[in-house]
Amino acid sequence: MTSGAPGTQAYRSELTEYLWLVALLAMAAGLRMYQLAETPFHHDESIHAYLSYLLWDGHAYRFDPVFHGPFLYWTNALMYSVVGVSDFTARLAPALSSVALLLPLWLLRDLLGRIGWKVAAALLVLSPTFTYYGRFLAHDNYCAIFTLLLVYLASSDYRKPTAWRMIAMGLVIGLFLATKAVVFITLGMFTAFAILVFALNTFAPAMPRALLWQRTLQWLPYRKWHMVMGLLALLASYTALYSSFFTHWAGLYDGIFASIQYWAGQHNEPRIPGPVYYYLPRLLLHEPVSWLALPALVWAARGKQDPWNLFLAFWIVAALAIYGFAQEKVPWLLIHMLLPMLLLVGRWVDHLWQSGNARLLSYGLLSLSLCWSLRETLWLNFQMTPAAPHLLTYMATTVELKNTAREIRELDTSEGQIFLSGRATWPLAWYLRDSHVTFELPIGWEQTALLVEANEDERENIEAAGFTGHTYPLMSWWYPNMWQLFSTGLPTYLGHRASPPLQDKYDYIVFRRSTNDLQKRFEND
Repeated sequence: MTSGAPGTQAYRSELTEYLWLVALLAMAAGLRMYQLAETPFHHDESIHAYLSYLLWDGHAYRFDPVFHGPFLYWTNALMYSVVGVSDFTARLAPALSSVALLLPLWLLRDLLGRIGWKVAAALLVLSPTFTYYGRFLAHDNYCAIFTLLLVYLASSDYRKPTAWRMIAMGLVIGLFLATKAVVFITLGMFTAFAILVFALNTFAPAMPRALLWQRTLQWLPYRKWHMVMGLLALLASYTALYSSFFTHWAGLYDGIFASIQYWAGQHNEPRIPGPVYYYLPRLLLHEPVSWLALPALVWAARGKQDPWNLFLAFWIVAALAIYGFAQEKVPWLLIHMLLPMLLLVGRWVDHLWQSGNARLLSYGLLSLSLCWSLRETLWLNFQMTPAAPHLLTYMATTVELKNTAREIRELDTSEGQIFLSGRATWPLAWYLRDSHVTFELPIGWEQTALLVEANEDERENIEAAGFTGHTYPLMSWWYPNMWQLFSTGLPTYLGHRASPPLQDKYDYIVFRRSTNDLQKRFEND
């Protein structure tokens, strides 16, 4: 009986870990799946959903760096094939990938610690950024899961080299390359850290540079076939997706070179510029993991003997610096800065807990952080008006657009045509995917049109043709004065008591003509 006690204790401990994982997965799924289809589709979301729909409908895929890599489109097309096409299923795959982010954290539990992986997982589950963009049809959830998988595979392969891990790393890198150009930033940061380790004797005396070189030279001959198999896996996944499964070979070149050329151009002549500190207010006000990251960074810097801590600290600083410098400032890129923070904070809290030092302090700070995260998450995703000003949103679509789409779908198009030529073409193209719609105003449109969506500069011509225009809000931009926000506007903003004034917005105009007038035109013709 006594001899079996340790085994029983280990079994119970492992069962408890699994129960924690299941509970966290269930909570993440609830926050990311509940009312998933309700929020109006963002401009970018509608493009991603519609291009996936065209692919599912039999149209050929051709890579365009403006819309990022093919992985999302093939994944969504597959989802449509399995569960049908709807607003819910369009967002289902990225939402599931956001939930699945917990699995790499679970795999990293030996490195994060028994308490650390739970802390990192809880902060991820309740994060307003991860939750909001976990309900968002975009590429960054996939990028996040590929990043964590690479960290897990590389760390486990370092401890116990195997061929399958190298093959898996090649496959993940290939899929990552087929997802979004941030792969070059992520791989660049990881490579820079490896170079610094060898160049600066970073881990001496625990792991001096001479020993690292010696181990590497011994390791290379043994692993060369593993690396060849990993490279083949990378090329296979990259080639399959960028060549549209071996039907468009020009995509292989464009996947690397056109992406780099396009995004380098966006940095030099930015569409969406912002100050170098753009992400800091968003982190400090809405992501309490950033509060905990600072003492965790200090702890990592003081304990120089731990390579894992130094890697995470370097990753945090490098990500903040690079994304702050890059001139494409959008809130969803916060995901790539939050990932290393989650890991390092998890390790730091685990250290405090296991050592018995400052347990009460760490418990208090963590509880406060989780409560704040939950508050912000619930407000942002389920209570706030979709297009209201918020630091974590950008170009959010109004409810009016969704209502307009529903009204258009209910029209009897036998009485006339529907033309879309204005700013609201996206997301209307997605919402009207099953309707007969013309995406321009060709010559003679006024003879057959029942309804036209167009911009203000076309109002005079369209109203002269016998239509009446009604203006609705489409989307908005909020670029707050940070000094004013932090000095006088913070209580109102954080208290959710009033919406700040908007700096800029887009409207759309719907022009309608009566059925009788249309009938008269047909009779006259």
